[in-house]
Amino acid sequence: MDSECCKIVEGAFNVADTKKNGFLTRKDYKVAVTALLGYKPSKYETDRLLSEHGENQILDDGSTIKVIRFDTFKAVMLPKICQRDNDDLIRQIFLALDVQCRGFLTIEEVIQGFHEVIPTIPPHQVKQFFEEIDIDEDGRISYKDFELLMKQHNLIN
Repeated sequence: MDSECCKIVEGAFNVADTKKNGFLTRKDYKVAVTALLGYKPSKYETDRLLSEHGENQILDDGSTIKVIRFDTFKAVMLPKICQRDNDDLIRQIFLALDVQCRGFLTIEEVIQGFHEVIPTIPPHQVKQFFEEIDIDEDGRISYKDFELLMKQHNLIN
């Protein structure tokens, strides 16, 4: 599969795996899918995935839950993410970064998002990209500005 798709899937997994356990709980899975695909998976979809692909994980308190490991998440998500077109992907990345649903992104959100999804681009370069696009210098970029940034610098292929 395309290495860029793999990086995007891995980034979504890492964002959702906040405790860095190497697996996603039911809640984590919903966060990862929302970040990756732009929609919250239904209870039915989540239950089906966990029953078909989930593994039992014993928690510190001795209870057992079903979890999704990275390899399973990747195998399930890669076909979905690689089928989308670039415009849709840019839109979904913007929505995932705009966690407060304000319709714009700050420099901090963009740097953090790039660090999670495309860690090979250093923060100072992301800041430079941001400043080029933030023409009115208000510290915010709209979706259209973000789309221009992604396309102008070939950040999505």
